[in-house]
Amino acid sequence: MLRKIRIVIFVLVIGCISVNLYGQNSSSSPYSMFGVGDITNNGFGRSHGMGNVGSPLMSHNGVNPLNPASYIGLLPYTFIFEVGLSGNNFILKTPQGDVSKFDANIRYIATGFPITKWWKAGVGLRPISDIGYDIKQEITFGLDSNTVVNSYNGKGGVNSFYFDNSFGVLKSLSLGFKLAYVFGSVERTGVSVSNNDLSVNTITSTDSKVFNALSLGFGAHLHKPIGDKLLLNIGATYNLKTNLATDYEKFITSETQKWYTTGALIDTLAYGLVQEGTMTLPHSFSFGSSIQFNQKLELAFDYQLEKWSESKFFGELQNFKDNRRICFGLEYIPDYNSVKYFKLIKYRLGFSNSDSYLVFNNQQLKQVGGSLGFDFPLRSGTHINVAFIYNKRKIPGDDRLSENFFQIHLNFSLLANMFYRGKFE
Repeated sequence: MLRKIRIVIFVLVIGCISVNLYGQNSSSSPYSMFGVGDITNNGFGRSHGMGNVGSPLMSHNGVNPLNPASYIGLLPYTFIFEVGLSGNNFILKTPQGDVSKFDANIRYIATGFPITKWWKAGVGLRPISDIGYDIKQEITFGLDSNTVVNSYNGKGGVNSFYFDNSFGVLKSLSLGFKLAYVFGSVERTGVSVSNNDLSVNTITSTDSKVFNALSLGFGAHLHKPIGDKLLLNIGATYNLKTNLATDYEKFITSETQKWYTTGALIDTLAYGLVQEGTMTLPHSFSFGSSIQFNQKLELAFDYQLEKWSESKFFGELQNFKDNRRICFGLEYIPDYNSVKYFKLIKYRLGFSNSDSYLVFNNQQLKQVGGSLGFDFPLRSGTHINVAFIYNKRKIPGDDRLSENFFQIHLNFSLLANMFYRGKFE
């Protein structure tokens, strides 16, 4: 009983820390200033190492929120707690030179647990999108070399607090659904400073949006042995579109500082609620399969589509395209029955190719990436998952604003037999 209490306290402490850190941005991209920002890699430890493959994956010692039907693979009497951390080294290539930034934070917390033999569930908190950019532009004009400096920065994103359920309806088939509370906020600020011989004039404009809604998604997973040595997994998901109730506020101020006076003239040009409406997160689906050979090698692929072309912000269609991603991954364990530690480590590789929902000069933003991952098991039943990921993003045919991401993802999957009641003679 004492061990159970300690585990629950640990989960609550980590959860509180994660909620406090969740507002920190994991995006440094100027492209995140558009739409709802950068769509995040929503996979957990295993998925990160396998190129973000999601819908066909199922395991006994980890959770997979990309397909709610996959929880049926959790072991009886086992409670799983997961926490994910990430570090991101971002390099932006521009005609003026390279800009780099590093950030690290807690990315998600999650649990998985059985309710009955045929009903497994999970609860977690994870990001859907990130916004984080800081851009400065300086313009010099006129014979007097007067200058205007424009600064743009943004922060925020969309988050999901979800409840996943998986039901074993047949021996080799499970169905699931995801109920989530989607919430977040976005703050975008623009500052324009003009400097002439008489004064310095500053215009500051801040747009704020706060949104929330309930969302619903579904999943299916087929896991069927083929003979004695092969296991076929097929997964599919579908998420309904989500209309986020949104409050849009604007705050604009003007400040003038004359060279020959000591005080500044400050005026509020606009303040208050501009509009109430909805922002639509589009419906999406995925389909994938994997085949496992002799419990050693698993090969997987996944296709994911988000219908951003149908998304509306305050009732108006945006200039977005459908977000498509195709992923490939493999996982290899030398000998799952071995007593030698290095033969129990799982080795992972992955590749992904995606078209962003953002469009520039009639071209969709493209991203390609690869991953290398490891699963280190511990005697306690805990698994430490490490994934190294590289992504490159750019507009096709235009290298003036390309991005390179070097990421490391660290996932801790802690297992405890919380629901087993011992019997004594």
